Amino acid sequence: MAITNVRAVQRLILRPWFLGMLITFSITGPYVMQHDTLGVLLKRLDFVIFDLRYRWINPAESAYRHPIVIVDVDEKSLKKEGRWPWSRALMRDLLVSVYDAGAVMVGMDIVFAEAQRNPVDTILSEVQGLDPEMIKMLGALRSATAWDNALASSLRDDTILGYFFYHQEGAESGMLPAPLQEITDKQLAVTRVDSYSANIPIIQRAALSAGYLTVLPDSDGIIRRAPMVLQYQGGLYASLALEMVRQFIFSEQFTLMTAMQHEAAVMEGFRFDRYTVPTDAVGQVIIPYVGAKGSFPYLSATDVLRQAGDLTALDGAIVLIGTSAWGLGDLKTVPLSTQYPGVEVHANLINGLLNSQSGKPAFPLRPDLAEYITAVIMFVTGCLLSVALSRVSPVYLITISVVVLSGVVGFNIYLWSAHGLDFPLAPHLLLTMVLTTYFFSDSMLRENFQRIFIKKMFGQYVPPAHVDKMISSREHFSFAGESKMMTVMFCDIRNFTSISEGLTAADLKVLLNQFFTPITHIIFDNEGTVDKYVGDMVMAFWGAPLDDAIHAEHSVRTGLQMLNKVNDLRPEFVKLGLPEISIGIGINTGLMNVGDMGSEYRRAYTVLGDAVNLGSRLESVTKFYGVEFLVGEQTQLWASTFHYRLVDRIRVKGKTEPVTVYEPIGEIDEIDSVRVEQIARFHMALFYYYYQQWDKALNALVLLNKEAPEKLFTLYQERINRLRTQHLPAEWDGVFDHENK
Repeated sequence: MAITNVRAVQRLILRPWFLGMLITFSITGPYVMQHDTLGVLLKRLDFVIFDLRYRWINPAESAYRHPIVIVDVDEKSLKKEGRWPWSRALMRDLLVSVYDAGAVMVGMDIVFAEAQRNPVDTILSEVQGLDPEMIKMLGALRSATAWDNALASSLRDDTILGYFFYHQEGAESGMLPAPLQEITDKQLAVTRVDSYSANIPIIQRAALSAGYLTVLPDSDGIIRRAPMVLQYQGGLYASLALEMVRQFIFSEQFTLMTAMQHEAAVMEGFRFDRYTVPTDAVGQVIIPYVGAKGSFPYLSATDVLRQAGDLTALDGAIVLIGTSAWGLGDLKTVPLSTQYPGVEVHANLINGLLNSQSGKPAFPLRPDLAEYITAVIMFVTGCLLSVALSRVSPVYLITISVVVLSGVVGFNIYLWSAHGLDFPLAPHLLLTMVLTTYFFSDSMLRENFQRIFIKKMFGQYVPPAHVDKMISSREHFSFAGESKMMTVMFCDIRNFTSISEGLTAADLKVLLNQFFTPITHIIFDNEGTVDKYVGDMVMAFWGAPLDDAIHAEHSVRTGLQMLNKVNDLRPEFVKLGLPEISIGIGINTGLMNVGDMGSEYRRAYTVLGDAVNLGSRLESVTKFYGVEFLVGEQTQLWASTFHYRLVDRIRVKGKTEPVTVYEPIGEIDEIDSVRVEQIARFHMALFYYYYQQWDKALNALVLLNKEAPEKLFTLYQERINRLRTQHLPAEWDGVFDHENK
């Protein structure tokens, strides 16, 4: 017993699908844990794919760009105005020039962390032996040369300063602004910081507010995300971008959106005024870069100081003062480019925040559970691929892998481009490629072993050519399910219930046999397959099990021959004492599932699908229109050798898409000119009907009904009389809804 169990386990382990599942688990597990070499590798690969996807498809590229201007302390400015840091007097002049040019708000990507020494104090401390009169004169100049005070006095109510937070503990310098709000929940998952470097008090107090400049690069040093809020000593502080937008729209409200996970409050986003911004669990957003460097207007700081060039961009703009100079250390690496000015990172964040009141999300977002959702999808996909790829030949194996990979990549790109959702893609790619490589190698080896086995078993009994054919086509002789374009027919005896009530069981049997036998012959003569008989109904289809390139044409010809045959049967039925019968036929062409279906007790080769259901519905509405034969628009398109009469545009119960239905009249070369002319006149009446030219449509229908009365003409007359009294919507398309099945 124990030996049997061991052998069963060995057989299981050696099965390709089981090994594929082990591969799936060995990749999915480390990805979720993210603490070993494979997990780190997947994370790095995910970063690379994220950046490539961002460059190819930038969801923020088409976003509205608000009037945000960067006043840049660039190389040109340093050359003309002197090396950095500039004096507070020069910064005051720059700020005054920016406001004089019409700026509505200024954000500083610069920190004034140290006081600038008054030059009077410098002279008095360094120059000895000054006479009292000179000392008195210098003292009188002290207030005029207090440049920190001068800069502070130039700060208006629309200036937002910047400062830095750090994770390392250290001496705090400068003065922080008031926190955005106090944190009452100690378990809030927002990122905590330990120290700061802020502006000196005299400058901080003079400004409207301040926001931190801190951005947190990913482990590879690339800035893809930015924290909108940070925690420090029980207070919640806003980034420069968030604080500028809040002050710009005069928002006094700020609400955190949180949810409880593992006994901790994690962020889902925040709301202020009419703006809603989703974030990750710690309050970070993916930065919505609208493009590479220079996506927002830049003005050289020296040009602003000297009022040189065109400064009209500043009028009515939100202005950021920062630097792109090489030596000043504010050039970053971002997904779209390297050497990207940090000040433009803040510009992108401000633009995204201002766009957050629109319907489309302004910030790309990786959902909190994205990794876990990805892991589940990976595991399910890997298991399904393991089962599927273990059963097919190498050619189909590659095809399936490409389709799955294309589907995963396509869906990922769709979520990114249409909804701004960032789901990891690298793990899917790695898993699919590893599984494909494994199963392709395994399939090639097994196929070679099978070829050797078949030749060994049958080589001496059948010719080698036959053996090769058995090997190459062994999978073709199957009734396994497949999906393909086919045509289905439903044919039903009209009023069969009332007919059957007036017949004995024996007479009913004779009637059905006399009807089904010639009808079935017609189906077979036109290469059709009888699906089933249900009471008085026969169902048939074309295109399987053998391929049929003109399946729609065969089906329509079958229907026309059936109608002729029923006409021939009527006098025979009279001779047999049976009632006359008439039939309704519905045909539709479309994508259907065909195969050997059922249970282990009983199976049948049949077709299923929406296209099949529509064929049944078409048969059921033939009586409504007073016609015997209706086909769907795909059948009419595929079977173009027949003449058709357009009957209606309908929407059957349970479906939202309308379908145009036609009545086949006969082979094109067999229809007389009078009939063709009558059909053309009816089509013109329908043209008037669809364009709500009611009088013209009615006149045409009345004349047609007078010449050759038909229920179809009367139906449209009644419909027009009803519709013309109603107030139809502007988008009315003439579609008629059939509520009954």
